Amino acid sequence: MSRKGRLQEIFSKALYAEKPDQYTVHYRDFDSTVCVSLLDFINISENFHLIPANRILTIKKGDKVLYKKHILNEISSF
Repeated sequence: MSRKGRLQEIFSKALYAEKPDQYTVHYRDFDSTVCVSLLDFINISENFHLIPANRILTIKKGDKVLYKKHILNEISSF
């Protein structure tokens, strides 16, 4: 399943089937990581227009990690 499909599934379930205030989203903002509630993320990102899905690093429900972006360490050779 693609990343955006998995994220859409999590967001849809959180918004329509469960309590969205239990979810937190960690996303990349320049050189730092920002942690906000799911509802705040939707408002800030204007439904993924200002913050695209590829900048989401982690989505948690309480302490349980529902989504985590896998980042590969790049080794550059000169």
